[in-house]
Amino acid sequence: MSVQSKLNIFLNLIDYRNIYQLPYNNNAQTLATTIRDKRLTGKGLIKQNIKREAHRLQLYRTYRSQNYTTHRLQLLQTHRLQLYNRLFSKHIINLATTYVWRRRLTSTQRNRFINLANNANNIRFTNNLSTIDQIARLATPQITDNPLDDDFFNGAGNFCNNNNSLDSLILPAGCLGSSSSFP
Repeated sequence: MSVQSKLNIFLNLIDYRNIYQLPYNNNAQTLATTIRDKRLTGKGLIKQNIKREAHRLQLYRTYRSQNYTTHRLQLLQTHRLQLYNRLFSKHIINLATTYVWRRRLTSTQRNRFINLANNANNIRFTNNLSTIDQIARLATPQITDNPLDDDFFNGAGNFCNNNNSLDSLILPAGCLGSSSSFP
């Protein structure tokens, strides 16, 4: 069976109401908290819906050997078949995503997915900026018993308090002596 015929079978089995549904009931805040470090796109949200639909239709079904006493070659062949099925399923999902995005969605539906993705990305970006701003405002020195911990938490101020020359600031051993060895 060709890839195109398997794609057509999958596209005919899809319940498009599940595909057209916006994730998290169109709540960008909830979506932003679940995505972590990924940048979302409208097409990526459609792909998530298609993956969910593929799981519902059991496209990702893996084949296990019924006989666990098979020899090594059969296990290797079974593993290769499972890997092939997973890769083939990903290929079908990518093709289905492109087809649905280009041909099945109206421009209004596409814009709704794009807007949701952009809103979630903006929320995540704003939260990230506020976190970085709060980290930058940490000015309270941390009290420690160990000088190494003190330098780690509070920053190393001067490496050598008695020598403020340019060599002591640049060279790793600049504070050990004078710069007479360098012209």
